[in-house]
Amino acid sequence: MTYPDQAVERVAGEVVTDLADPDLTEIEQRDPPIPKVPVCVEGPVNVHQLPARKVSIIVMDLTTTPVKVLDNDPRRARFVACCTEAWRYAVKPGGLGAQLPADQAVVFENSDVVYARTVTSTAELSIVAEYWAD
Repeated sequence: MTYPDQAVERVAGEVVTDLADPDLTEIEQRDPPIPKVPVCVEGPVNVHQLPARKVSIIVMDLTTTPVKVLDNDPRRARFVACCTEAWRYAVKPGGLGAQLPADQAVVFENSDVVYARTVTSTAELSIVAEYWAD
């Protein structure tokens, strides 16, 4: 049954009846059926990197023994690491790892587990991890 102040239309094969001037509670009570439209993107797409929703700061002492610094976390967008001495970055505890210079901030954009160790002595490693989700 329809009333004079209702609009009736057919969307994706279903009859949708709405008031001409609905209030917020009437709008929120149901989602109208919306037909699916296939989309195929061709060519470059503009994207905007959003700011991190959460940040954690870690400062720890390193030795020549590999230590787990960060766990595998799919919420992590990136992390920035800086060490007072030359150090090695690895994704496996027994891995050789990549040697990185001292006092140089390095940005990593991954969510893998992170192991670190110094090359020759003890050092202090500082990490700022940015998370895109809580």
